[in-house]
Amino acid sequence: MDFDPDTEVHSYFKLDRFCNMYRTSDWKYQLGEIEKPLKEIAQEEAVSTFGIVIESDDQNEEDIKSTFDSIIETDYAKNKISVVLSAKIKSMHTQIFLNEVERLRAKGPECQLVFHVENDQWVRDRDAFANLMTGKYNFIIKIKAGQKVDSEFFRFVDKEVNEILDMAAFFEDCDNGIIAIPFGVVNAAYLDFQDYDLMMKELKTISIDQRSYREYEKKK
Repeated sequence: MDFDPDTEVHSYFKLDRFCNMYRTSDWKYQLGEIEKPLKEIAQEEAVSTFGIVIESDDQNEEDIKSTFDSIIETDYAKNKISVVLSAKIKSMHTQIFLNEVERLRAKGPECQLVFHVENDQWVRDRDAFANLMTGKYNFIIKIKAGQKVDSEFFRFVDKEVNEILDMAAFFEDCDNGIIAIPFGVVNAAYLDFQDYDLMMKELKTISIDQRSYREYEKKK
């Protein structure tokens, strides 16, 4: 897990943000001759990206299918989603995992498979999150195979940060147990815990205290 060891960890988090649509003249120059309006291009660039680790330990094939199906059916641009399927080695036949990874890839999201030999949580987190902790993804999510992502959850988070310009540090779908945390917050906090699940629990308390917690409510 490529966390910055020099990052200072506090019991609070400061999120600095200016207008996400701001672009320099150099940006326009580098685009060259284009037909699309500049505003439309900037809006496309600003759409939030999500890196998701899905743990499969004692879960079965149907659990993986259920979670993958929910991602496929979500109302969000699939090229803004990247998934890592994190599994214990020999928990199921390798081909079952590979089939599901290829099935998800065929629908648009990036997807990788990581097998773990060790049970040490630090090692497992490091290996599972390695390709997501590059700064490419705006939000990080960790769930268990079998959990489902609501079809509007990604859009809810994106609207909060890109339209409302909310400085929130914790987004949660309580009904489905899905939590999205900004990359910068994860990168700053993880080394203090060395366990992603423990970190999520503490960040929820901190974000509620700071009024930077946002709960997702499914539209009826």
